[in-house]
Amino acid sequence: MKKYYYLEGTQQHGPFDIQELKQKNISKSTLIWYEGIENWSSADRIEELRGLFVSIPPPPPPPVKVEQTSVSSLNYNRYKPETRQSNGNRKLLIVFLLLFVLLILGFILYAPSFSDSGNEGPINEGLAKETYQEKVLTIEEIEKGQPAKFLIAGGNYNKNFWGTKWKIRGTIENRATVASYKDAVIRVYYYTKTKTEIDRKDYVIYENIPPTSTIDFNLKIDANKNAEDINWEVVSAKTD
Repeated sequence: MKKYYYLEGTQQHGPFDIQELKQKNISKSTLIWYEGIENWSSADRIEELRGLFVSIPPPPPPPVKVEQTSVSSLNYNRYKPETRQSNGNRKLLIVFLLLFVLLILGFILYAPSFSDSGNEGPINEGLAKETYQEKVLTIEEIEKGQPAKFLIAGGNYNKNFWGTKWKIRGTIENRATVASYKDAVIRVYYYTKTKTEIDRKDYVIYENIPPTSTIDFNLKIDANKNAEDINWEVVSAKTD
């Protein structure tokens, strides 16, 4: 017959047979040992002791009392004003959209007639001509005030046989739409082989340059012994 031992704290009790052991105040976690197992084991793992620790479920909870509310007790009338208000807002929005669409259609239909009527009669024609002349004068004033902005220089160059002169075969393009220019001043820049500017000189091209036109010119200028390259641009001009 198996003999059992149990631990209470650090104190060992036993041996007991199974019936004696069941009379002791042991719990699931009480450590038990009997011959045949290597280590102490909790009581709930011993097959013959498991019946001592059957869990008893707690009593069921009391039933929940559900209060029934009659349909008649609900106050549906409080929602009626909101429904009426939302319907009214929707109608106002629809009316507003219709008016807006009619306004756009009217503008599209009658705008051409308004613009056509504005061009009729000698007074309106005079105003239109005056406005055009003012615009033209304004453009001309701008172009006359900035010749260098509208006169673009170009062309190519080479040295003479002895290397004492530079010969420039250049062009001047007038990109102005109204203004004419004359006596354009060409500024020639002298550069070293490292593109460092070492000198500059101005030359006048005595030619008339009408708007939206291009003229050719030729210049022979003294060579600079330290210069390897030159470039030029229009820096000013006279207007008619």
